[in-house]
Order: sequence, then C-alpha cells, then structure tokens
Amino acid sequence: MTSQIGLNDLANYIEDSESDVVTLVRRQTVYSEIVISKNRLKQIQNAFGDDDYDLLDELKNEMVTDDVMEQFGDEEESWMLFHGDVQDCTDDMISWTDKEWSYFNSLEV
Repeated sequence: MTSQIGLNDLANYIEDSESDVVTLVRRQTVYSEIVISKNRLKQIQNAFGDDDYDLLDELKNEMVTDDVMEQFGDEEESWMLFHGDVQDCTDDMISWTDKEWSYFNSLEV
C-alpha cells in the first residue's frame, strides 16, 4: 500500500515554521512578495493596530516592482503569509494550500 501526499500536505512540508523569516504575499491586481523577519512583521502589525500606517506603507513601497503595481496596486488587497522563504514556489504554494486570503492585521505569525 502506498501513501499519497496531497498538495496541501506538500505545501505544509515546504514551509519552515522554525525560520526567522516569513514570505508575505499581497494580492492585488498582481502578486507581490517580500521575505521579511518575523520581528519586522510583528512591529508592522503592532503599529498598524495602533492606527500607525507608516511602516505598512514603507513595506508596500518595497513590494512595488513595476509600473503596473504602481498604477493598480492599491485596489482591493488581501494578504497571505508563509513561514520561511518560499519565493521559489510562491505561486505553487498559493494554489496548493487551503489558506485563506485575509486582511493584513489578521495574519498570524
């Protein structure tokens, strides 16, 4: 009897919950991604929770990679977080997992 691994299981295997970094994905008209430390994410979330949006705005500026994002990037956005650096397979991770897109302040490290 062979055991089969589902794509969600594979995605969970790829993620590294012990890593000091997370891959943060923002969904807009286009995807943008950045790898940051868990500490930085917590700092941004704390500031956001205190109605200080400067750190989140700085992060968004770092995630702008082209003119399309500059023009359309602020339309209806949602976020997803992966533990560790999964940039080599972010598109696959998004499609493989059963994670839900959420608001920035709802992300859990």
